[in-house]
Amino acid sequence: MAKKGSQKTIEVEGKKYILQHPGTRFSVKMRDMANVNGQFVEEKYYEELMKHVIFTEEGKQTNWDYWDEHEGFAEVIKEAVLFLNA
Repeated sequence: MAKKGSQKTIEVEGKKYILQHPGTRFSVKMRDMANVNGQFVEEKYYEELMKHVIFTEEGKQTNWDYWDEHEGFAEVIKEAVLFLNA
């Protein structure tokens, strides 16, 4: 697993994104926060990824509004999950 603070730059749909590892403990905590009544809630998990892992090349956070205007959401999310679990 990548170490806290390590980064990886990816390019999706012609746009670069920076993935930043929040640390092993917090990456597990994000999954825990996405569990509601024993059910994994993707929306909550993806929101945590956007807050703590996925950043634009300029260092800004992404959010739901951002992805309404940009392509590549599913691929960026997939890359972020793979990055956290590498």
